[in-house]
Amino acid sequence: MRPLTRAEKVLRIACVCALVGLALMVWSVLDPSPMPVILGLSVGQGVGTLSFLLFLVVVAMDLKVKQQIAAGDSQDPSP
Repeated sequence: MRPLTRAEKVLRIACVCALVGLALMVWSVLDPSPMPVILGLSVGQGVGTLSFLLFLVVVAMDLKVKQQIAAGDSQDPSP
C-alpha cells in the first residue's frame, strides 16, 4: 500500500468535514428543538464551508501541478 499524498490527505479531511456538517444538518431536521437547529445551522455550515475550502485547495494544488507539467513540456522540444 502506497503512502497518501498531501492532496489525498486534504481531500479525505474535506470529505470527513462534509459528512460531519451534513450529519449536524440532518440532526437539526430530525430533532427540531432549539439546540440541534442552532448547531446544525451554525456549526454545520461552518464545517461544510471548511470542507468546501479544503476541496478548493486541492483543486488549486492540482492546477498548479498541471501548469508545471505543461511548462515543462513546452520547454522540452520533441525530436
